[in-house]
Amino acid sequence: MVNYLAVLVAAIAGMLVGMIWYNPKVLGKIWMKLEGVSPRHKPAKINMLIAFVSQLVMAYVLSMFIQVGNLGGSLGTSLLLWFGFIGTISLGSVLWKGKSWNLWFLNNGHNIISLLVMAGILASWA
Repeated sequence: MVNYLAVLVAAIAGMLVGMIWYNPKVLGKIWMKLEGVSPRHKPAKINMLIAFVSQLVMAYVLSMFIQVGNLGGSLGTSLLLWFGFIGTISLGSVLWKGKSWNLWFLNNGHNIISLLVMAGILASWA
């Protein structure tokens, strides 16, 4: 059974990880340079809403694979899901779109940390 409150908290945590990771004072300036985004570019409110919905979907689907009370197994599962799906699919940006490996590592560092944080929340929720 899905704990919807845990899914909501995990999605909020995922958004917070992204807000910190891509903050210009952390890795945001590097990301903007690698991605070719202007520092003056502000995301539209609808983009932030869509990003949050995507975090909700990710947390919900991840909750299907997580065992409450099994933190180690849940973290391992999230790493396997990243490796099998996100890490491999995102290689297309390097292989076919000409994006840099540095951008791939930067974005996927965020993806791994987000999944681990979400898995930790979902596994720890009683």
